[in-house]
Amino acid sequence: MTTATSTMTPIALVFLLLATYTAAQDCGGNEWHEVGSECYYFSNLDTMSASWDMARTNCDMKGGDLAIMQQDCAQDQHLVDYIISQGWHYSWLVGVTDEVQDNLWVWIDGRVSDLQDSLWRYAEPGIGSSNDCGFLDYYNYDFPRVHLVDGSCYSSSYYICQFGVHSKVNKTHA
Repeated sequence: MTTATSTMTPIALVFLLLATYTAAQDCGGNEWHEVGSECYYFSNLDTMSASWDMARTNCDMKGGDLAIMQQDCAQDQHLVDYIISQGWHYSWLVGVTDEVQDNLWVWIDGRVSDLQDSLWRYAEPGIGSSNDCGFLDYYNYDFPRVHLVDGSCYSSSYYICQFGVHSKVNKTHA
């Protein structure tokens, strides 16, 4: 019995290391982080901030685009939980905008954002404002939360890239 356990331990270790290596490979190496079933790059880890357009360009050069949400509730929750678990107190640009038509918030993959979704912070997005780009915002009033808010597309901010996202929304602002 002891022999079987001791021979299984190295084999189990090999499988664990192989699975970890494969996950890192699937996510494009060390700068991408596997969260749930997706791979993300968090620019705050490299202290990289950019406008919405430049963030999209940077994400594209890494093989992705700005992160999308409201497609898979479980995946959204994985991302929110991951951010909270890291203790990051930031706002990040994500791939949703209403620049083409005011108050019609569209994800970069072409889906219209559900403004009634609990991911949007109360009273967000603002109506008729010049804040045309979406942010995932960490805040802690009575307990840590992460919600979508609107903000300026032109301010330099941290951003979250998602590996393999295919865009249907133009990358340049007027």
